[in-house]
Amino acid sequence: MMSDASPEAWLGQFLIELGLETHRGTLAGARADPELMRRLGEIHRASSAGSPLRMLEPEFVERLRTEDWAAWWRGQEEAARYCYSTLALSLLGDTSHASDLAVMYRQQANSRIRKDAHYVLCYTLGKDWPRYVVTESDLERLASGQQPE
Repeated sequence: MMSDASPEAWLGQFLIELGLETHRGTLAGARADPELMRRLGEIHRASSAGSPLRMLEPEFVERLRTEDWAAWWRGQEEAARYCYSTLALSLLGDTSHASDLAVMYRQQANSRIRKDAHYVLCYTLGKDWPRYVVTESDLERLASGQQPE
């Protein structure tokens, strides 16, 4: 059972989903792990090729599952790798994925990804998770590169 209060535990869960690990016990330590950062970047780049966030669109997913189950299965795997690498990189301070975090937070197709994005957004904003409801203005501020208030 993971502690909801520990960002390191959340990072650990994201890394497990990706088949990665770090021996560093803090976010700062993980940020300083060049092998981890390299692998996260590789996974993120490799999984971004096929528009993975489309797998969070219910109509697209249902049509794909009906028409080509094998493609749906591969798409689910790539979407998970993309989302978890994005979540991990964001938790480690990479601010270039704010718009993707917003997509993950707004969507309703995958409640686990939505919950994980909610945590990362709250952590980034310095707000209490799960009580804080991320606002559109929060998302716009993060997407524009402005620091949280």
